[in-house]
Amino acid sequence: MAKQNEHGRLIATAAKAALAPLGLRRVGQSRCWISDERYWTIWAEFQPSAWSKGSYLNVRPNWLWLRYGANDHHPRPADFISFESVEQFKPPIENMASIAAQSVIAMRERFRSL
Repeated sequence: MAKQNEHGRLIATAAKAALAPLGLRRVGQSRCWISDERYWTIWAEFQPSAWSKGSYLNVRPNWLWLRYGANDHHPRPADFISFESVEQFKPPIENMASIAAQSVIAMRERFRSL
């Protein structure tokens, strides 16, 4: 049986391996990672579920000149991954972190002229 927050540690480890090399920084002990792009930021969030252990993935830009919540580009590049065991969860969460990294790179390319 997994320890109480083993899935959180797996998420943090996978996210750090995939996102830190791209310059993203973890926001405290949360599941959020941020990239400062000068006039805008990129948020990568490994969103928890209210019903079960696991994670959704949200990667979105945050335009610093718009009021909070005015973002209309909010893709969810990966579906929910449910945690059942360490062995079951580790490969898909590492893949999800890789998808987050690819999404960050794509977003930087798409919005680089801002």
